[in-house]
Amino acid sequence: MLTFSRFIVLSAAAATALAGCSPNEPPSPDAPTAVCGNGNLEDGEACDDGNRVSGDGCDDNCTITACGNGVVTAGEMCDDGNHVNGDGCDNNCTFSVKIDIDRSLFVSPTAPSEQAALRSRFPVSRIMKHILVSSGAARPADGTELFQRWWDTQNSSGTSRFSDNPHCDDDGSTINGFPVQCPRNEGALAAGAPDSHFPVALVYRPDLAARDGSTCGEARIVIAKPSGIITDRNLAIFETSIPNPDPSCGLAGCRKIAEFWVNLSAVPDFSQRLDALERFYFSGLDRAQDGVATKPALDAANLGIADRTGGRRGQIRTNQFMTGPHPQLWQLREFKLDLACTDPADCKLAFKPVSVNTNPWGELFNDRASHLLGPELRTELLGQIKALSPQDLNAIGMSIADRFNAGQSSSQSIESDYGVQFGLGDPNGFRKDITNRLASLAIPLTADDIVARATTQSCAGCHQLSNGARLGGLDASGQELRWPSSAGFVHTVESGSRSPALDEVFLPRRKQILEQFLRDTGSGVCVPPTSHDPTPIAGKAMVH
Repeated sequence: MLTFSRFIVLSAAAATALAGCSPNEPPSPDAPTAVCGNGNLEDGEACDDGNRVSGDGCDDNCTITACGNGVVTAGEMCDDGNHVNGDGCDNNCTFSVKIDIDRSLFVSPTAPSEQAALRSRFPVSRIMKHILVSSGAARPADGTELFQRWWDTQNSSGTSRFSDNPHCDDDGSTINGFPVQCPRNEGALAAGAPDSHFPVALVYRPDLAARDGSTCGEARIVIAKPSGIITDRNLAIFETSIPNPDPSCGLAGCRKIAEFWVNLSAVPDFSQRLDALERFYFSGLDRAQDGVATKPALDAANLGIADRTGGRRGQIRTNQFMTGPHPQLWQLREFKLDLACTDPADCKLAFKPVSVNTNPWGELFNDRASHLLGPELRTELLGQIKALSPQDLNAIGMSIADRFNAGQSSSQSIESDYGVQFGLGDPNGFRKDITNRLASLAIPLTADDIVARATTQSCAGCHQLSNGARLGGLDASGQELRWPSSAGFVHTVESGSRSPALDEVFLPRRKQILEQFLRDTGSGVCVPPTSHDPTPIAGKAMVH
């Protein structure tokens, strides 16, 4: 397997060549010793600018800054001191291992034998047990009960299986002050078993790494309920936040994590790739084997448990559409793990329903509605117009304060359809405010375009409501800009196939971001963060 660390130092052959002699002809003992960095051009030096700083035209080995001089500088992923292709670092200073999306970013096998292997290695029962054990909680009793309590949150307190569990009618059937449907048909899973669901995909999200390096992105596990009925479906994603193994180095500390995932592209055998991914999720990477030591990515601490500062990183999101006795509405919801302790030896782990990130309550777009938060949300949206205006689908973004976020994102009905809600408003009110702001910024879009773009950033929009939506303006090829399609309410199908939006738009961009990250951190130099900035390196663009 390719190891990256060797590319940031000179090979022996390159070092002797730079010293002005061949490997078989040592320099004369009478020859003066060249001292790189003293400002004097001496034998064996192509330059000497009086410092040992690389990337300033004369690198720290006294060679001209360029690909092939053995020093990794800006724009290079690697530099092994030669211009030979296929030796790990190619002659354009990029890795010989080219990133394969199916191996390094989105592992969602469709071949039956590979699906069986994934399901045997990553059964949901193992996932639930690991989460519980890693939390250190004494309760629930086991992973099965943890799974059942998770779905008991979709029951009302009067129909629940566990009386001491969170339920959907807590706080008057609201989350974050906004109403939620209660009960849900998924509550029936409170009597089920974890392996009533199975793993579908393992996903790496380097684009979600924090700019200050406080996290290295997310590692996800997509699970689904098997069903022969197209409408009786239930999917969930464990979205673990990847801790930086060396946060003092900022984003550079995340490089070994990125290398681990990139290395998978060089492994043709699916079983061997699963070996590595099992380590990453369940036992942690090993310094001797992987070049870095980490804790397991699937640890409960990475799925929303509050840290010492009260911060919560990572979450679990669901895509729910099960049949049953209650109204069947296709909804997306969000959970974070919660650890409650009466004393250190008596802690209880629970799935806590929380607001859905970047999913403001739809009625807030309607300035004729009376909701008290409406004026605040509309003011905040006016400040998001520039972020929503790019003509690159991957660059459109929105960042909304959590107080506006609803507890469910509905792919059916007008509840989460911002365009419909906006259309119910005063044509001389919020609509005119957006139009005036666009004019002041010289942005050639309409108010409807901006609201349509805001809808794409919500879960319901990205999964269904925005499929094929006109967003205003043209794309880079001169075609009308439209939002790409999901695979019908989902982006990852139970069979392992993916949506056109993922394959044609989002995944190619994530690959580009990973490649750029490798270039930016190629020197291996530790760069401590200068400020706190948890914004993803992809910016405000859709993060779900």
